[in-house]
Amino acid sequence: MMKEKFAKAFMASAHVFADLSYCVRRQVGCVLIAPSYDDNQHRIVSIGYNGTPPGDENVCETADGKTKPDVIHAEMNAIKKLREEGVDMTDMVLFCTTAPCPSCATEIAAENFAAVYYSDVYHTEEGLDHLRGSGIDVFQID
Repeated sequence: MMKEKFAKAFMASAHVFADLSYCVRRQVGCVLIAPSYDDNQHRIVSIGYNGTPPGDENVCETADGKTKPDVIHAEMNAIKKLREEGVDMTDMVLFCTTAPCPSCATEIAAENFAAVYYSDVYHTEEGLDHLRGSGIDVFQID
């Protein structure tokens, strides 16, 4: 488990990046932290927030207020950046303002993250259960 002062700082950063989202229903932010063998050397290596694919209009909801199906989740935006660079994400730590959905949890587990910190619960805890079942440490912080 990461020291509490660092965990709170990284979660605060995730909340700042969430504010960049154009989504109305739920703004979600995410930061990925490189593995550190010295507790004082943590560093952010990628950020993400939920939104539409590049080139699309920045409208995340349909006329009736539901989230459009092509909205990319914050976790996937952050992971995608590192995948494109060929970065190994083994043992990284993910901070997200909302707990990962089942689909994002599958991607996080596939990349061998060490831990996931979140603030708010998603509609279901299925994603959290999947992470725990994959051996990933899960922590909720305010």
